[in-house]
This record gives sequence, structure tokens and C-alpha cells, in this order.
Amino acid sequence: MIRTAISALLFLLFCFGTGNSQTKDSLRSDTVFLMNGEILITPVIDTLPEYIYCFHPFPTKKQPQRKLLLDRERVFSIQFSTGNQRVFYTQDTMIGYFFTVPEMKNFIYGEQDASTLYKARLDFFSGLAVGLVSGAMIPYKGYSSVFAFLPPLANVGITLIPKVKVPRARYDVRGAPHYDMYLMGFERIARKKKVISAIKGGGLGLVAGFATYYLVLNKIDPPQ
Repeated sequence: MIRTAISALLFLLFCFGTGNSQTKDSLRSDTVFLMNGEILITPVIDTLPEYIYCFHPFPTKKQPQRKLLLDRERVFSIQFSTGNQRVFYTQDTMIGYFFTVPEMKNFIYGEQDASTLYKARLDFFSGLAVGLVSGAMIPYKGYSSVFAFLPPLANVGITLIPKVKVPRARYDVRGAPHYDMYLMGFERIARKKKVISAIKGGGLGLVAGFATYYLVLNKIDPPQ
């Protein structure tokens, strides 16, 4: 509690004392590597005991100099514009950080590659097809429209069954060991994208299916 209070006090003093004297344009951008694989390209203002204080990478017209406060637990490392790198992640089994620094680095590599390379198009179109058929045919057959949501939901679960195809060539380009860690990071993001794509496709399919039923099939007598 005391450490957190001190960090908060230092942060407030920094904001009011020196925050206004620095602008984003006057500082060179640093590269912040987050634990979830995201990368922020923005000037880092200061590293506090509990937080990383930097400019927001996406300023707005109303707030061109808005700041961003990151928990240090969210940050793996920072590559400063000076060429120096500082790693904030440390292996600590007490808080669930079981990987070593090299292992976590490869885990994050996998997350980054999955974010940029993996395309869950098949999951989207399968959800679209299932939702379309379900939304149109289940009411047409005389069942409650509520049941039309079940097949798309089941399809979301089915998309998680196949193994995720990992581009080994991309990993070889990384030139790093610990392939298992890379695979875990890649699969974590890839499966997340599969679920989101299947849900989006299923939702759009249901809308199209219900529209097809109410505009077309509703006017046709169902087969006996």
C-alpha cells in the first residue's frame, strides 16, 4: 500500500511539475513491448516503480498531447530511442510468471506474429453459412427463432477443435529457440481471432437468415 501511494504521489508530482514542459514532438519515439504481444511506438516520459508513463500513441485533435499510464506488469520491455533496452519482466512463480525471460520473449513473438499473420477467414465464412441457414430454416420449419442461435454457437466451439497452423518459416526468421513457447503464444492469439471471427460471421449470418425468412420464406408454405 505504501509503495503504491508513493508511486501515485510521484506520478501526480510529475504530471503537474514537468508534464507540461514536454511535448510529443520534442521527444524521439521509443518502442514499448507489451505482455499481450502489442507494440506501442511512442515517447516514454518516465518509468515509475509501479507504472510506465508515456504519451498516448493515438492522440486526438482535442488532446494532441494526451498521456498514457501503463501498469509495469503489462510491459515486457522497452527499446529506447537511444538504443538501450530495458526488460521489466522477471520470472516469478508466486504471481504466475513461470517462463524465463527468453521463453516469454518467444511467447510474445508468437503473439505478435499471430496478430499480424493469422487470418481466420474460414471461421468467419463457416459462421456466416451456419447463421444464414439457421436463421432462415429453423423459423421456416415452425420452430421458435430462439433455436436459430444454437447452431452458430455450436459452430464457435467447433472452430476451436482443429489445430492452428503455425508458419514455421516465420519462426525460423525470428532465429530464436523455445519453439514450444512461440507456439503457445501464437495459438493463444490465433484461437482468440477464430472465436471472434466465428461470432461475427454467425451474427451476420443470423441477420441475413432472419431477413430471408421474413421477406421471402415467410410467404411460402413450409413443406409438410
